[in-house]
Amino acid sequence: MTARLTTLPDALRGGAWPSPARVVRCPVKSGKLLPRGMLMFTWWIYWLAGLWDADRGSTAKGVVSIKNKCINIIAAFIIISTEVLKVNQSKIKFRVTRGYGEAIEAYYTSTQIRSMIEEIVHEKEKLRGNEGRAFLAGKIDGDGYIDHIKREIYIGYGSRNLYEALRDAQIVNNLGLRYSIGSSGNIVKLRLLRPKEVAPLILPFIMHPLKHVKLLKLLNNPEQGAERARPLPPVATRSSGTGAHWGDCRRLRRRKEGATAGQHAPKPPGCTRATMAGTAGTDPERGR
Repeated sequence: MTARLTTLPDALRGGAWPSPARVVRCPVKSGKLLPRGMLMFTWWIYWLAGLWDADRGSTAKGVVSIKNKCINIIAAFIIISTEVLKVNQSKIKFRVTRGYGEAIEAYYTSTQIRSMIEEIVHEKEKLRGNEGRAFLAGKIDGDGYIDHIKREIYIGYGSRNLYEALRDAQIVNNLGLRYSIGSSGNIVKLRLLRPKEVAPLILPFIMHPLKHVKLLKLLNNPEQGAERARPLPPVATRSSGTGAHWGDCRRLRRRKEGATAGQHAPKPPGCTRATMAGTAGTDPERGR
């Protein structure tokens, strides 16, 4: 069952739509994909292409579909489609899908817009500058992971999608950033190294609210990951002739006081080092 969105809630519009300072409008003078004279927010088209590359829904011909659990991401997809690409809002449909968990899929049919997105994705290795930043942010909004405590940013892929990780790594390289590619279980990870340098480049384009906050925390507390509390080492105490005993001093003291045998056991009256030295090697029962 599908539902149509007739009015976009103001809360979603305010949370997902970028401020004027974060976008650039430019006329499309010519092009085979977009109508002549259309005003478009150029950078956000590339964000949409990156999000579609990560979270595409239906693969039917001519269908533009995004599937995500975050309502802000769905709202951003709706606003860019209606305000920038001039899609009639009544044509956008929704449905709930169940896979690893429930997700919202928003979709509409437009062969023209689908062809434009596919062309960007097909040649994404050439992206650089603001287009590359926006595409990478869309990819992170879809399949990215950010940890401000460990200071870690990476994009996850399936074990069979190593080639896609290599293609996206070329975008990272075009932006002058460092990266590494490795695997963890069934996941291939494209790690963005030096996250303090990565964060300011993608932050203006990140639409996922939680990931946006984590990037802000990473920038405001760059050393937080290095200053995590570590367990204190054990306390070392000395006792005569036995070297170091590791543990709590009070616990060791109680063990000494309660000893009934061994070196810490109480000595009988008159038993001193001098008397013990004088009787060394003798047998009291035999008298010598």
